[in-house]
This record gives sequence, structure tokens and C-alpha cells, in this order.
Amino acid sequence: LKGHAGNAFWAWLAQWGVFIRKPSDIGFEDDGFKLPPLSIEEVIVGGAVAPEGYLLPTALRGVGDRARVRKSTASARVAECIKIIKDAPGQWIAWCGLNAEADALAKAVPDSRNVSGSDDPEQKAADLIEFAHGRYRVLITKPRIAGFGMNFQNCAQQVFVGLGDSYEQYYQCIRRSWRFGQQRPVRVVVVVSEMEDRIVANVRRKETEADAMSAEMIARMGDLERAELSQSSVVAPTYARKSELGTGWRMELGDCVDVLASEPEASIDFSVYSPPFASLYTYSD
Repeated sequence: LKGHAGNAFWAWLAQWGVFIRKPSDIGFEDDGFKLPPLSIEEVIVGGAVAPEGYLLPTALRGVGDRARVRKSTASARVAECIKIIKDAPGQWIAWCGLNAEADALAKAVPDSRNVSGSDDPEQKAADLIEFAHGRYRVLITKPRIAGFGMNFQNCAQQVFVGLGDSYEQYYQCIRRSWRFGQQRPVRVVVVVSEMEDRIVANVRRKETEADAMSAEMIARMGDLERAELSQSSVVAPTYARKSELGTGWRMELGDCVDVLASEPEASIDFSVYSPPFASLYTYSD
């Protein structure tokens, strides 16, 4: 935003949008909307891996390097995740990025189900619903399968079997458990290899930037949103009823339901109408 346009932009945005993280951001009580504590642990496994053709390990330099390192360190990360899940009772969600990771976990962890992309949609839905109802202990899946939209407040423990660069996926996965309605502290464990520390740093940087942006939006829009909501709550639509007559015509102003109820049956030969939709357009007086 240009400096001189900031206030005007936020004022315009507040006219049609509301940005809140909790009710108190716009002046209400937070009862029922207080999230429990969230802890995020980072576990480093394995050593650095030298790329093919190199004598010593080097920093990851793109998608190819990231994929290579993830494949080469999969067994070490899976072994650590198995230990973490077995050592802590209760339900777990294991977020995988590779089929090999998910398959290995499913074989080693009892009372688990691997919900994969190749499953039928009906089977995926059934498995996810049964996990939400607590009918098995460990859900093994990928972020793009169950990382968005699901309500898993039944589970307060998650483990990432490696991490990608997508902050959105990371955020959404955590929010499956750390969401309103969760009654327990949520524990998230991120297991990565030594070479993948830059990926973790990249996601954490995006997280910090997103938090800062949210805080700025709340600070800039809070007063504007409160004013907009307060104004909207007291404005009531007006209803006018009027008739106009002329040679060969009559025009009625009013609610079509009320007006048509007083008209004789079969008296309309042709009707042209455009109904107002409150979410898109509301006619002014």
C-alpha cells in the first residue's frame, strides 16, 4: 500500500469485510472462543547428505534438492515418528509427504489407518469420520487430503513426518486440532533431517510474517469494523407503498408479495423482475 492510501484502503475494506481472530477483536467477549495452549517441537534426525557428485553436503538449492533429501532421510524420520507415537498414548495425526513414509508408518503403528489419494472418495470419508469419532488411534495421511476443513478436536497430538515449504499447509494441518472446541493442550512435533532445517526456517519466517500482518490488520481495522457493525445493527430497511395511475397503466410501489396478493387471478400477462440478493446488491430507498 502507498502510505497515503493506507487509511482509505482499510476503511473501504471494513465496509464489506471483517477480519477477526477472536470476538474481542471487535469488542465482544471471548467466552467459548479461547484456544488452549499450543506447543510445537522440532526434532532433528539423521546427518547431512551429500548430493550426487559432491564430496560434502551443501545447502538445499531448489525443489530437486528438497525432494532428494526427503527421500534419502525418510527411514530415519519414520523411525523417529514411530517412537514418538508409541511413547505417547492417545490419538495422533501423522502428516506425510511421501507414499513411502505413509506406508512404512501404517505397517509399524498398530490401530492406524493410512488414508491415501488412491482410496475411493467414500472410503476416505468413512475413514476420516471414524477417526473423528475416536474409533482408531492414528490417522496417517497427507495435508492435501485432510489438512483443510476437517474438525479433529478429538485429537490433540500431531506429528509432521518431514515438512514442505508451504506455510498454508502447515498452518491448516495444525488447525485441524487446534481450533475452537478443543479442550486439551495441543502438541505438534515436526521431525526433519539436519539438511532440512532451512525448510523449517522458511516456514517459521512465513508464520512470523503472517502473524505480523494479522496484527496490523486487526489494529488498523478494529475501530472501523466496530463502527461499521454498530451502524449496520441500527439501520432498518424502510418499506414504502404507493400507487400511480395513468391512461392505460397503473404502477405499484411495494413488496411484490404484498402487492400481488391483492391483484385478481390471471391478471399478469408479462413480468420482468430482478430480485435483490442481500449478499450481492440491496436496492436503496
